[in-house]
Amino acid sequence: MKTDNTKQKPSSQVSLKTLTRTPAGKVYHHDLKSIYAALLCCLDLKAAAKNVSSALLKLTMKKTQAYSFSVERAVHVMSNLEIDLQYNLTLTKLSYEINTKFAFELLQIFYTAKLLHCPDDRTCKKLTNERQILQPTPKGVAILHQFCLKMGIPNISSIKLPQILKSSFNSMQLIEFERHSTTDSIIHSENSDKLLFIQLMGPSMNVWSSKNGPDPISDLGSLLKAELRTNDHIYGSCEGDNRVNPLESDVAFFEYLKQRQQEQVEVLKECDNYGDEDQPVKAVCSPFYHRFFTNPDSDSHVQYYVSNKGLRFSRKKSITLNSNKKTINNCFSGKALIQCILDCTDVMFYQEALKVATVFIKLKLIKCESFDESNLFGFIPSRDYIYSLTELGYQIVKWNPPETRRGTHSASSSESGIQGVELASPSTISLSRVLKDPALKYLFRSFMSDNVCIENLRVYDDIVDFQKKITILRKMLSLKDREKYQVSALQHKKLTIYTAINKLSEYCLSKVYTIFAMYISEDAPSEINIDSKLRFEVKHLIQNNGEFSSPSMNISELKSLEIPPASPTEVLFGPKLKFLEEVCLLYEEIRIMVYRMMETDSRAKFLASDQFTEYYYSL
Repeated sequence: MKTDNTKQKPSSQVSLKTLTRTPAGKVYHHDLKSIYAALLCCLDLKAAAKNVSSALLKLTMKKTQAYSFSVERAVHVMSNLEIDLQYNLTLTKLSYEINTKFAFELLQIFYTAKLLHCPDDRTCKKLTNERQILQPTPKGVAILHQFCLKMGIPNISSIKLPQILKSSFNSMQLIEFERHSTTDSIIHSENSDKLLFIQLMGPSMNVWSSKNGPDPISDLGSLLKAELRTNDHIYGSCEGDNRVNPLESDVAFFEYLKQRQQEQVEVLKECDNYGDEDQPVKAVCSPFYHRFFTNPDSDSHVQYYVSNKGLRFSRKKSITLNSNKKTINNCFSGKALIQCILDCTDVMFYQEALKVATVFIKLKLIKCESFDESNLFGFIPSRDYIYSLTELGYQIVKWNPPETRRGTHSASSSESGIQGVELASPSTISLSRVLKDPALKYLFRSFMSDNVCIENLRVYDDIVDFQKKITILRKMLSLKDREKYQVSALQHKKLTIYTAINKLSEYCLSKVYTIFAMYISEDAPSEINIDSKLRFEVKHLIQNNGEFSSPSMNISELKSLEIPPASPTEVLFGPKLKFLEEVCLLYEEIRIMVYRMMETDSRAKFLASDQFTEYYYSL
């Protein structure tokens, strides 16, 4: 027997017909990742792929590839891309409507970003036709993996975890960048650039040879095993006609907590009976391993299936410099470094990978051996241009660690790595400094993830992003108020402002629901530990306001509307804007609360962690 109580559930809907773009006109990275992951979920890929009919298969005698799909099928699915994330108390809808032309453009972006490849032709560089067969890459599966973790999909019984996540395709631990909320550019500093360099180079020099065996891969699928949480839900639902609102009195609230404790006992019993029927299969060798396609000089579209081994070096290369032949030991080509960046990081565009490599040149971590330094301008991403590490580069990666140890550092710290950190007293580093410094925040994020409290940092960042968007929305409203006093000749400009206000307010609204569903509701996949009454205040505010209508605010339709000259904003957006301002106040309280938790607990543990001390003392 099923009980349909969807009307009682606050709904978090993210329904987009147009995507917000950067000032440069590109789709934001987080949108690209979400669309890509949603596509793989909706395609429901199988180990025994069904791309063609059995009759056609017999005729062509072609082997079907595991977890593969055709361009045509992907375009069809993207025309109505929708995922319903049905938690116990909330329903989150992710939906995109993408036309055929844009769907093909997105698939091309995914392809050049190394999220997809052609298994029948591993050297294929671009999409050519709708019958082309595609397959997710280790990088693509890593993005799907992170999406499923963040959205709590392993804990949603109505959604089947994609099979590919429990396969040997799920082997890449992707290096992810933090990005500017407006420009979408990578937030970095000299220190974070050096940390990235260390990660890309690996723990030791990775010299390629056709005799090398496959790189060992981790069982990442086991991290996605559904978990029945036993200690997160100390604040439960007040749904149902027979329940008392816990906010009515202290007595009601404590009575409610007793009831929740009893429910926790039931969850513990469920955990005892929880089986291991869905155990992922341990992989011995990646399907992307190949003696020659992993050659850094090969034309293979995808070469890396793990990120922890580092860039593949060549033992030696012969070059001609000033008419003289020269042999360079332990080197790599410009193409090889770009390949590694695109395969092992969440960079989506070739030009951005080129910028990352250029930074290494500017920091004098690598040098070009194919030209005199005076003739070299920037990084050249060609297999004909050979690079090697500089002396500083070798010092940074610590492949040959110096004798220096903790406590003996003095002036040498600036010569070999991170600058601007006072080595004398690491305990004086504040949380504010950690969050503002790209290098320290990267390490802090890694620490929080390893200690299963990443949700605190994520909700903090999401609320900060929401607050920035609200600030922009307020500025747009202020601009609109000034424009309404202008002459009617500026009517088109006014309508454009209304369209922009609507678009941004819709984004802010979706952000409100997403933050609530992901972190605040009692059954959130990443529930944070905040004051219970504050949690209920947010919940009641969202439930009482319900869903707002989202009229299409394009110019042609607005021209036909009779917009009152006094205050059209109140007519079109009033209730929505009022709701956003009220939520903003409550979310600010949550931000402060989470910040204090990280400051009093996480910060001290981080400063004593291996993630921090390894870099702080060794660089």
